[in-house]
Amino acid sequence: MTKSEFEQKSGRHFSNAVVFRNRRLQAELPPHLFRGAFANFSTAAQAFVTSLSDDWDRKFALRYLEYLQERAYGSESPRPNTIHGRPSCTLVRAELERLFRSHFLKAYELAASS
Repeated sequence: MTKSEFEQKSGRHFSNAVVFRNRRLQAELPPHLFRGAFANFSTAAQAFVTSLSDDWDRKFALRYLEYLQERAYGSESPRPNTIHGRPSCTLVRAELERLFRSHFLKAYELAASS
């Protein structure tokens, strides 16, 4: 069944796609759920970023947050590299990806249950 056939049968119109290829999260969300998930993710991620005490970690986290926000809108921007010699960047990246998945997955589950 194609997207247009599904929309015709279900009456739903999906216009925002969330693609997170690295971890295989791909979802199409109704606009109101996408906006809510994006806002909630951005708020939670900003709180996490500002809680970081190290300047280098915070700078990397802001770059990675911008990358995830662009990915939510389907951008093909390259993933920021970690700062050489800073294993904390891997932890920062993992937490931001977890926040991303959790907020958009909740929105996808809401869309699927409607």
